[in-house]
Amino acid sequence: MMSLAATPQLSPRILNADDFNNLMNMCASWPSAPRFAVAVSGGPDSIALTFLLNEWVKQRGGSVLAITIDHQLRVESADEAAQVKTWCTQKNIPHETLRWEKETAPTSALHDQARNARYDLLIEACKKNNIDYLFLGHHADDQAETVLMRFMKGSGVDGLAAMPRLRDAQGVTLYRPLLPVSKQMLEDTCAAHGWAFVRDPSNQSLKYNRGRLRSLAAPLAAEGLTTATLYETARHAGIARAAFEIITNAWLRQHASVNLFGIITLDGTAWKKLDDEQKRRALIRALLTTSGEDYPPRNASLDTLIQNLSTHATINQTLSGCRIALQNETLHIYREEAALPTPMPLENNMLWDNRFKIICDPSLLDQDLVVAPLGNHSRNTLEKMHLKQVAEYPATQRAIMPAFYRNNALHSVPEFMTQNKSQALVKAIFLPRRALIIPPFSVCPPLYL
Repeated sequence: MMSLAATPQLSPRILNADDFNNLMNMCASWPSAPRFAVAVSGGPDSIALTFLLNEWVKQRGGSVLAITIDHQLRVESADEAAQVKTWCTQKNIPHETLRWEKETAPTSALHDQARNARYDLLIEACKKNNIDYLFLGHHADDQAETVLMRFMKGSGVDGLAAMPRLRDAQGVTLYRPLLPVSKQMLEDTCAAHGWAFVRDPSNQSLKYNRGRLRSLAAPLAAEGLTTATLYETARHAGIARAAFEIITNAWLRQHASVNLFGIITLDGTAWKKLDDEQKRRALIRALLTTSGEDYPPRNASLDTLIQNLSTHATINQTLSGCRIALQNETLHIYREEAALPTPMPLENNMLWDNRFKIICDPSLLDQDLVVAPLGNHSRNTLEKMHLKQVAEYPATQRAIMPAFYRNNALHSVPEFMTQNKSQALVKAIFLPRRALIIPPFSVCPPLYL
């Protein structure tokens, strides 16, 4: 673990109630009697967050649900989760343990897979409990390590901005109020209050990138590469990222549109007038919205696409599970048919292909319907089924729309709309996991020393 290069003090610096209130106020203006969820692994950071948050929210008539994720990757994990539950119960904090159920043990990118599973389980738990706010215990040392790892991968401004103070995740807002606080301060806070915690030995393991970086903390700090300097790098990169995103939002509002079927249209003439950075950002935003991917395409692939769009009058190519078509100075971006999901059982309020929220009448749920791409059904077939709304679109675009099948035969197509205001039995609303217009990056605050 890296440690902040701070002026030595005679006694430990701890977070008190006023400090924590300041950190909470940096995040947002809170409603009365708020209901929160907090991810608690049992480490000093998440223990300090959970107990401080519990005291803060009780004073405001609210409540907090503590959630521990047992990844089942170490033999001790179940006992540690049980211990965390005991600590929470002793303070009358409701607690749930959720387990990552894996068909087979991950063999590569273990930390990435575990992190993604953890967020999915946490967000699912929040939705199940009708909680809109999820708190995470990331701190300044985590932020510094993230910057260093991103730097080693050659990341640009967006990557070096590291973790935001808050962000939306499928309708749940994630908050990191301890982001400007050092891990040492959190450990000292736990010690001062007598709060026990556990340590995950894998955090120091040289098998993983973070463990190896932590082993280099002292020599790096001796050369001036401290948590404080890396944290400030994230702050300045975050300010730049937020500015870029505000500019991109403004351009997209003026020159982009999204129809009911999730097809994004960009003004090709206006796009060609942008500088190189804004060309990239407008395309990346459209590609992420359409594909539902977490990360943009590789730089080389994106550079090739930009070059082709800048020098050709007509283009039809694929990238990141999307099809990009340029014709008559109009750029259409829609889902690539080959990237669509395999058939799956119909469920109410399901998010199909990370793009469409499917809303259906309960009477349809017991009819053995499956959701799959509409595919190459002819316009004539669709018109006979009174699906004129869909039939009018080009075959390549209607092929990627969701449809419903029974026994491999086309049963129906949802009514496409912007809001759930129709009496249709099945409706589809384009609600992509990654929006085209996004809140600007939430910059981490100055270090709290």
